[in-house]
Amino acid sequence: ERKKRELKSIRALLYLLDVCLEAFTILQLCTEGINIEALREQLDAQAKTHLRTLKFSLIVTTTHGLQLLKSLIDAVMYLRREDSVGELFHKKCSILFGKGDFEYFKGLKSLHEARKEENFHDKTRRNRHLEKALRYFKGAAHGSDFKIRKVCENLQKLKYYRGVVVLALTRATLVQNDSVQAPASSFGEAYERSIDADIGFDGRAHGENSSSASASWKAKEIHTCHRCILDMFRFLLITKQDAAPPQVDQEDQLRLGDSGELKELRDSAVQEALNASEDDHGDFLRKLFEWFVDNDRAKHLTRLKSPLLISFLESKMQIMPSSSADDTKHNLGGAYMMKKYAGVLHKCYYESSEWQKAVDLLFQIGRSDQKAWSLSEKISLLRKCRDYANRIRRDSRFGLDEDWLAALNDNII
Repeated sequence: ERKKRELKSIRALLYLLDVCLEAFTILQLCTEGINIEALREQLDAQAKTHLRTLKFSLIVTTTHGLQLLKSLIDAVMYLRREDSVGELFHKKCSILFGKGDFEYFKGLKSLHEARKEENFHDKTRRNRHLEKALRYFKGAAHGSDFKIRKVCENLQKLKYYRGVVVLALTRATLVQNDSVQAPASSFGEAYERSIDADIGFDGRAHGENSSSASASWKAKEIHTCHRCILDMFRFLLITKQDAAPPQVDQEDQLRLGDSGELKELRDSAVQEALNASEDDHGDFLRKLFEWFVDNDRAKHLTRLKSPLLISFLESKMQIMPSSSADDTKHNLGGAYMMKKYAGVLHKCYYESSEWQKAVDLLFQIGRSDQKAWSLSEKISLLRKCRDYANRIRRDSRFGLDEDWLAALNDNII
């Protein structure tokens, strides 16, 4: 047992020596052919503070130091996109620059190539670069410190909206399935992981899935993935279309040939989100449907279709406030939201030829005492319900039950 502890201590010292050598390499690259001010501009406020205040001994032995080195690597990769830089990091900084970081670097390089096709003159080449970048980023997404928000913003700059959806949901699945370790809570824990499990600072155990991610970190990371998608839709469907996304330079904006191209890119992202698996992304789909309805953008849901939309809306109608017995502001607000859901559900029934369900829904609303609908609106719904039912009864394709129609007509009268 004593020999094991001594061996572990020796390995830790050797490991610390390797980290020191890699840190020297990174700091050296930061001063070769790079403008220092340009480098500082790529760092966030925390990294700038640590760069100014941390001694070298703290850089290689504290969590803040590790984060600073990671930030410097990102900055150097952004400013120097040559293949030789990534290969040098990968060869000489295998601890601080693991496989996931190398894939991240190659993804950034592919985005840079896609940006050159800014006028969409050659969509095939541009899309090829974007798809390549997405493949690299999906590989890098296994890392515990993968910056999903930052990468999604970069994809959004290039109007690769579908890529944002794919990458964010991929990351959410990896986290949910414990395929990603939670970031080390201390530098010492990072050492322990690397020595005991033979992993690098990218936070992955080679060939093994980690189940050590804390529930709170998992929930926060998954929420961030979902917000990346919803925030993008907010910009695309609510913010003015000619405005730049937050924190995006105008020179990074791609120019589109016409509004039809923007609509095509936007619709492909919405459809990608709607096609998400209920088993893997049920919580996300509920958030997505609620967001579209709450923000009066449900027309995109009914136009592009989702097999789960009707069941979601039906579940919402099942919890509709029962009556006007409680006129609190909260309950009335819920009833008015239900009015939105009912409108979307009726349109879904209509467009999917669920005629009897559509008439049942109108009749239920018209006979209810919900204050979200005025009396005149309810009368209008009931008249529409009767006229609607009588009109479609004459078409044998609908196959409505005659007894049901007769009973419906009598009730309305």
